[in-house]
Amino acid sequence: MKFKLSKGMIVLAVLVLFFSYMAVKNIRKGKAVDAKVLNSVTLVSDGKVHPENEGKLVLVSGKLNFGEGIRFDELDSPIKSFKVVRKVSDFISYEKDGKKHYDFKERKEAKSNEAKSLDSLYSVEKTVSTKVGDFYLDEKGMSLAPAGKLYNGQESVCGLKWVGLEYGNPAHKDENQVGDVALSYKCFDAEKYDSLSVLAMQSGSSFKPYPISAKEEFYKVFEGSISSLDELKAALATDEKKDKRGRFAGVILILVVGVILIADRRRVNAAKEKENN
Repeated sequence: MKFKLSKGMIVLAVLVLFFSYMAVKNIRKGKAVDAKVLNSVTLVSDGKVHPENEGKLVLVSGKLNFGEGIRFDELDSPIKSFKVVRKVSDFISYEKDGKKHYDFKERKEAKSNEAKSLDSLYSVEKTVSTKVGDFYLDEKGMSLAPAGKLYNGQESVCGLKWVGLEYGNPAHKDENQVGDVALSYKCFDAEKYDSLSVLAMQSGSSFKPYPISAKEEFYKVFEGSISSLDELKAALATDEKKDKRGRFAGVILILVVGVILIADRRRVNAAKEKENN
């Protein structure tokens, strides 16, 4: 059988080559930026605001101070963190392509009737003023601080109980029903990490993104304390590895989806040819 190179395969090959090239280019660019950062950074391991560092790229490592934490009306006590993301989702049914489907839909605002306390809840991110040493964490730094720890410090919330990864209806744990609600809280793990390391430009007693070039700015937040150039180099290398894996995973995904689409198109064309014959 003679192999025929289709237009779809040519387009797919071009896309894969292009995105592979861009991935390698961006990885090399990232390494160059990291090298520049390591040559320019001023270490501030005591968390103090030193006036002579104003406008400089600094790595500030300091203890976290955010008061009692974040309160939600539905919880008995505050969550001991400076950043919490509450997610609320409703299990619904909907019509698509003439068929009935079921899935969770995130609730962006409170229900209009608010018949139950649960109806007033919706997805929201809450933060509180936070200090890293003597520095205030700015909005950018707050957005970069990871909120990956699931909170389950309360047995039940508004009638929902903890079912593994969220609060829900334990009776429907294996099979959700329309009307079920899923509720979760993700927060920065302040119990595990009582300090942060912020790599950015010192601006007064806070931070700003550091300009690497006319078009690019630099700002990173690391969990825990980083007090030496070797530790910073290792942390940057870890981030670079994650970025590398992510970029090439994207290339592989494009390749897989492209192959599936081409194979599906060939099956359709083959079926049409069979019908015509």
